[in-house]
Amino acid sequence: MAKSGRSVKSEIESIANNLYSEYSAVNSKVEQYECSIKKVSSEREDILLRLAKTYLSELDADNIQRTLKEVQAEVQSIFKQKQQRRTELTSIMEESEEKRETLQKKVNSLIEKLNDKVARRDELSAKAGAELKRDPTYKPLTQRANSLRSDLEKDEKILKSTTADFAQKRKAIESNNFSKYLLNSKYDPEHQRFFDGWIAKAVACNNDNKQPIGFVEVKKAYDYLKRMPELMKKNYEERVSQLEALEVKINKAEKAASDAVGLTKIFGEIDALIAEKKKTESQVDSEVQTYGRYAAEKKSMENTKGQYHSAAVQKLKTFLKSQQITDLKARARATPCTEDDSLVNRIEEIDREVRKLKDGSKTTRAKAEDMSDLYNGIRRILNKFDNNGYASSRSYFSPGLDMDSYLSGYICGKYSERVVWNHIESRHHIKPVESYSSYSGSSYGGPSSSSSPSSSHRSGGGFGGGSGFGGGGFGGGARIGGRGF
Repeated sequence: MAKSGRSVKSEIESIANNLYSEYSAVNSKVEQYECSIKKVSSEREDILLRLAKTYLSELDADNIQRTLKEVQAEVQSIFKQKQQRRTELTSIMEESEEKRETLQKKVNSLIEKLNDKVARRDELSAKAGAELKRDPTYKPLTQRANSLRSDLEKDEKILKSTTADFAQKRKAIESNNFSKYLLNSKYDPEHQRFFDGWIAKAVACNNDNKQPIGFVEVKKAYDYLKRMPELMKKNYEERVSQLEALEVKINKAEKAASDAVGLTKIFGEIDALIAEKKKTESQVDSEVQTYGRYAAEKKSMENTKGQYHSAAVQKLKTFLKSQQITDLKARARATPCTEDDSLVNRIEEIDREVRKLKDGSKTTRAKAEDMSDLYNGIRRILNKFDNNGYASSRSYFSPGLDMDSYLSGYICGKYSERVVWNHIESRHHIKPVESYSSYSGSSYGGPSSSSSPSSSHRSGGGFGGGSGFGGGGFGGGARIGGRGF
C-alpha cells in the first residue's frame, strides 16, 4: 500500500527522537564516569600527601605538601578548562538543537500552508477552466494554435534536413572547377567570351544518360538550391510569428480568467511560501552543520592525544618521575610501620579502580559517539527529505518502501546512510498536477508550462502537408544529387 510523504517523514522523525533520547542517557553515564574518576583521583592525591606527612622526622613534609599542591593545581586547572569547554559545547549543541527544532516546526507549518494553498489553487483552476469554456473565442484559438504548433514541429525537421541536403548539393557544384570558374566570373550567355562559351557547353555529365550538362542548366539548379531554403525559412518564421500572436491572445484570455477567480493571487502566495520555505530550510541546514561541527570538537576532546589530555599527562608524568615520590613509595614498603603500607595499598586499589572506570568510560563514550553519528545521519536524511519536497501533499511512496527494515539495518550497521536514502528516493513519486488549459503550450493550470514558441520551435505546418512547400516543392525541382556533382 502506498504511503504519503508526511507519514513516512513521521516514521523517520520517531526513530530520530528515540535515538536522541538514548544518546542523551548514554552521554549522562559518561559524565558520571568522569565524576567518579575525578573523585578517586582526588583521594589518591590526599593519600600521597598523608603518606609524606608520616615521614616528617626524616623528610620536609611541608615542602612535599607545597610541591604536590602546585602539581595538583596545574593538573586540575587543565582538566577544569577541558570540563568547562565540554560544558560550553554541550550547552551550544543543545541551543543549536533547539533552534533547529524551532526552524523545523516552521518548515512543517509552511508545508501545511503550501498544501492548503495548492488545494485552493486546484479549486480555482477548475473555476478558471469553466470561465474559459464560456469564452467563445478561447477554444478556436487553442485549436488553431495546437494545430499550428504541430505543423511547425514537423516543418522544422523538414527545414533542417532540406537546408543541409541543399547545402551539400551546392557544395558539389562549387567543387567543380568549370562551374566554380564560371560562377566566380559571373558568366553571361549574352555577353560571353569564346573560351567561356566553350566551357559553358559542358561543365558536367549526367550519370543517367551520359549526356553533357551545360552551365545554364547547372546555374538554374544552383540558384534553386540557394533560394529555396531561404524561402522555406521565411515561410517557417512567418508561421512562428503567427503562433506567437495566437499565444499572446491565449495567455491574455487565460490571465483574465485567472484574475477573475483569484487564481493569479494564489500563484503569488504559493511562490512567496516556497521562497520562505527554502530560506527556512537553509537555516535548518546551517544549524545541522553547527551542531555537527561542535559535536566533532567534543568528540576530539576525548582523544588520548588531545591538547587537554596531553598537557595533563605531561604534568603527572613529570611529577611521578621525581625522586621524592619514588623515595616515598620505596620507604613505605621498607618500614615496619603498617600505616604507610595501608596507604600504598589504597593507592594501588585506586589505580585499579581508575583503570576500570576509564575502561567503562571509554566503552560508554564510544557507544555515545556511535549513537551521535547515527542520529546525525538520520537528521541528514530528514533534511534531504524536506529539501526535496517529499513531505508535500502530492508526494507519495510506492508499496515497496520498507522504512522499518532499512532504518533498523542502518542502526545495526547493515545499511549505510546512502543506501537508506537511495531506497527512499527510488520509491518516491509525485502526483501529476491537472491542468485546466486545453492548450498544450499554456503557462496556466500547472507548474510545468510550455516554452515560448521563439525558444523551442515548436512545430510546423505546411512543408510536409499542403500549406507551404510540402507536397510539390521540396521533394522535387532539382535532381542534382544524381548528376555527378
